[in-house]
Amino acid sequence: MPKFINYITSNIRTIIVLCFLLFLAIYSTYKYNQTYEIQYSYEGIKYQANNLNSGTPVSIEIDGVYKKGYFGNADTFTGNILIDGALCYSQYRHKSHEYAFNNYNMGLIEAEGFKGDLFIGDMFNEITIELHEIDTKGLESFSYMNGWLISALSSNREQATQISNRLIQRLHKDIIIE
Repeated sequence: MPKFINYITSNIRTIIVLCFLLFLAIYSTYKYNQTYEIQYSYEGIKYQANNLNSGTPVSIEIDGVYKKGYFGNADTFTGNILIDGALCYSQYRHKSHEYAFNNYNMGLIEAEGFKGDLFIGDMFNEITIELHEIDTKGLESFSYMNGWLISALSSNREQATQISNRLIQRLHKDIIIE
């Protein structure tokens, strides 16, 4: 027994470092695999940039599992997003319900009749979608001068533009939507 105690006391720093590294590995594994259930149903506004007379209410439902990405991996959401009852899909994995978000919390979304960029706040507490126009050749475009957007959680156009500016300016710092 005294040899064991002598070994412990003479290598205490090494043992402390190993215990810390073990704790760090367990904690990292736990955080990396942690998921969050998301279930939101909110009202938003569909509006046209720089057209102060535009603004139509839309309903948005989000139901699924959100997983934060660590070590350079993308945040992901697996589940359903419905906009006015239309089921949306991810362009990340063609026609799937798994959405990936870059460092600016931007992902790609599509539904019957539209494609766009989806910007989210922390775990979908607010969202903005840039609705891309699709020409006859299938090419997509969006303009901050007159493009259409959807923002939620908002009850009027002013709130919608504030949310859009806050979320989009993470990626495009100089963009201001009116």
